[in-house]
Amino acid sequence: QSKEFEHIKFTFTGIEKWKPYIEYLNDNLIKYWNNELTIIESDIMDQSYHSYNLIWFYQPFRQSDKAVNFYKKIISEAQPGAIIFGLSQYQVMTYGDVELIDMFKTLKQQNLDDLFCFLK
Repeated sequence: QSKEFEHIKFTFTGIEKWKPYIEYLNDNLIKYWNNELTIIESDIMDQSYHSYNLIWFYQPFRQSDKAVNFYKKIISEAQPGAIIFGLSQYQVMTYGDVELIDMFKTLKQQNLDDLFCFLK
């Protein structure tokens, strides 16, 4: 869908640390990205999210404390105006500490094509 915006240049970056996922992507899916996808082989907690204006992630943690720390990292590092997909309001309010809940309340919920996201 990014190709619908003729005057905007998009760059796509994926962060993954599990080698089998990276190998599967390279062997089977990379062709769909027309060589416009950069894969960073690393842990998502070791990355900086300051330069991204759209952050889309799935819930990669089974333990709530790790999810809470990741959510804090994303919210604190995302630039103003960034769009964030993947935050779970339920998890934030159920498992989050006061700091995360306060950070989450600064975000504005958006509905884009029936997908809920948050605007920083």
